[in-house]
Amino acid sequence: AFWGVSHSRPTVMSGLMSAHPPAVRCSFSATSTTSQGGSTLHAETVVPSNAGCGLTNGPDGKLYSNTSGGVAVLDASTGAAVSMGGQAGNALGIAYDPATRRLVYPDQACGFTSVGCPIDTYDPASGASTTLLTIPASQATFIDGVAFDPSGRFLLLSTRYPVFALTVVDTQTARIVQQVPIGSEPDGISVHWSSPQFVVTSN
Repeated sequence: AFWGVSHSRPTVMSGLMSAHPPAVRCSFSATSTTSQGGSTLHAETVVPSNAGCGLTNGPDGKLYSNTSGGVAVLDASTGAAVSMGGQAGNALGIAYDPATRRLVYPDQACGFTSVGCPIDTYDPASGASTTLLTIPASQATFIDGVAFDPSGRFLLLSTRYPVFALTVVDTQTARIVQQVPIGSEPDGISVHWSSPQFVVTSN
């Protein structure tokens, strides 16, 4: 099954296959296709990867993944690990903050622990790593998908436990401003940036 998906450059869509090692990175060309059984198939390249489930692309052309060892920096063309940095993550969601140019992701402790959910940041340019906030255990002990609104001010989190919810964090104040109940367990999350703006979660 596919987990993280990212559009890493104009002609390639990347995804991570398998949540358990050995993970592989699959990329699909937008321009090279074949036809099979009446369907159009995009040329696929599969390479080994040390990535976690979450995957995002940065403006530097690299891919970034939340892993139990920290943030894995990947070559977008080959899937090869370039470097590691930041605090250990929960191997799920990760997003690029357009305002601060940092990667934001749930900490390793954000997986059914009593401490709540620390949300970490990592600056790939300087190597600096911080904790943005720790969400109390009464509001979140397991977070999956991570996304930003277009301004970069609001961080949107797919909260899977102890409630199914969309958790909204104001990154300027490092406070939760809203927690919207969801009828089923959310997993991935994405934001439609152009008008009309809306948030989509998958389960």
